[in-house]
Amino acid sequence: MEKIDFSRVSVLIIDDNMHMRKIVRTLLMAFGIRQVQEAEDGATGLELFEQMNPDIIITDWVMPIIDGLEMVQMIRRPDSSINPFVPIIMLTGHAEKKRVIQARDAGVHEFLCKPISARALYLRLYSVIAHPRPFVKTTTYFGPDRRRFSNPLYKGSERREKSAILDFTQGSEEADTNQIDFDAIDAEPADTNQIDFDSIDAEPADTNQIDFDAIDAGEEEETGERVAV
Repeated sequence: MEKIDFSRVSVLIIDDNMHMRKIVRTLLMAFGIRQVQEAEDGATGLELFEQMNPDIIITDWVMPIIDGLEMVQMIRRPDSSINPFVPIIMLTGHAEKKRVIQARDAGVHEFLCKPISARALYLRLYSVIAHPRPFVKTTTYFGPDRRRFSNPLYKGSERREKSAILDFTQGSEEADTNQIDFDAIDAEPADTNQIDFDSIDAEPADTNQIDFDAIDAGEEEETGERVAV
C-alpha cells in the first residue's frame, strides 16, 4: 500500500456527537491532515460544505434537522451541488444490511461502522483517494459506480449502458482535478512520526469492513439480477 501525503487534503466531519468528532479529528491529524472542519448536524454540514468545498466528507447517519442520508442525497444533485463528486464516507453505529444498501444507493463511497479504529479509517481514506471510482448517471441514480466487481457467473442482461458511466478519474476536462492532489499519493507522507503506518498495514483484517461484494452477490442470488443500476 502506498503512503499518501494527506497534508493538502481537507476533510469535513459531520456528527452530532462531539466526542466522536474529536476522535475522528485526532485520527485525521495523526495521518497528517491539517485542514479539518466540523459540523454538528446535516444542515450545518451542508453550509460548511458549500463554504469550504472539502476534498472528503465523513458523516454520521443519525443527526438532527437533516440526517446523513438526506445530506448525501442533496450533495449528489448534479444540478444544484457545488461538487456532487466529493468522496463521502458514512460513519455510523447502524450496520444492518438494509442501511448499508441505502447508503450505497444514496451515493456513499465507503461505509464505516462505529467504534472505529485508525486502520479502518485510514483504509477508507486510502480507498477514495488512491482508487477513485467512475461516476454513474442514470434517471434514478447519480454517484460513484456501485458495482465493485464483475461476477463471472452472472448470466443475466446488463441494466446499465456504458454511456451512463462518467469516468472522472481519467483526466476528463469536466473532472474537478483540484479537489484532491492525486500526485501526492507518490509523495512522502507528512508527519510520519504521528502514526506507525507499517503497523497499520500489519494489523489484522478490519472487522468493521463492510463487504459490499458479498451484499451484491447475496442480492443476485435472491433476485437473479444485479443490484447496481
